[in-house]
Amino acid sequence: MTRREDGFTLVELLIAVSMMLVVMGAAFGALQTFEQASSRNTKQNDAQDQARNAIDMMVKRLRNDASPTPGSPQAIDRATASDLIFQTVDPANPTAGSQNSHNIMRVRYCLDASTPANERLYMQEQRWTDAVAPPAPAATICPETSGAWQTRRVIAEHVTNAFPATPRAMWTFDCPAGYSAAACSAGTDQQMLAQVKRMAVTLYVDTDPTRPPAESRLTSAVFFRNQNAAPTASMSQPTIGGGHVYANGGASSDPDADRLYYRWCWYGANAPAPGAPWCTGGTELPERSMTLDYDATGFHGTAWVGLRVQDTGGLVSYDLKSVAGL
Repeated sequence: MTRREDGFTLVELLIAVSMMLVVMGAAFGALQTFEQASSRNTKQNDAQDQARNAIDMMVKRLRNDASPTPGSPQAIDRATASDLIFQTVDPANPTAGSQNSHNIMRVRYCLDASTPANERLYMQEQRWTDAVAPPAPAATICPETSGAWQTRRVIAEHVTNAFPATPRAMWTFDCPAGYSAAACSAGTDQQMLAQVKRMAVTLYVDTDPTRPPAESRLTSAVFFRNQNAAPTASMSQPTIGGGHVYANGGASSDPDADRLYYRWCWYGANAPAPGAPWCTGGTELPERSMTLDYDATGFHGTAWVGLRVQDTGGLVSYDLKSVAGL
């Protein structure tokens, strides 16, 4: 075997070179694996930051939900697992000549889950200049492109709420007392939504659900400081004396401790039909106080008396009772 002057044979040299190539290949492979993992972690962190900023934006707007007015009596229009529509105060200055005195706008956050492994969170906005808010757009497609919403933009990508076999809700809220879980899950009952006081948002984020790192969960919650709840009208059993009918609405209440405004209706013998507009078939009385003293002289038989209470936000409630013996 030929031996070089430095003492190494050709075979030994080839073995040394081969070993060096193996070591270098392993090192470069480990470096490449590290770089790929680092790249995925960086992308995951970027997606988390984007989702976190989106949640901060949503919570900020929810905290500034529109203080109810008679023209816009409640803030939340829809609250399903992946679609939220609510009214809030527009941060931009009102348009010149606008009759929207409270500068209210409507905001929608919805999840486009057409690609479950890479869902996109959209924000859409609706503005108006009329004194009364227009009806909330009824379409549920996300995003809605018919023109009911003037703007739309993506505020978060790589969302995976709908990716697993059992999708996770983006929006959840405390179900008000007296409502079924099904009604709250549907998120469209307006009377129920008027009583929602706390809502949570949860986003799951994963840039590649098939590879590590695992998905991230980001969540926050907000208490509706401006959300108004409807009052409860409660009239005492009317009594009679000297041809007069007496009733008291003092048991009426408001969960927000708002001031209540009272109206009374004398239906006489005309019992109102269920669901009929206030005082249909009756006579609205001039009294605007908590108590009623109505001169029913000349009336005989069983009569019906109605009470309507309204809070400062424009939400109303009704009570109806009969009195016999006149």
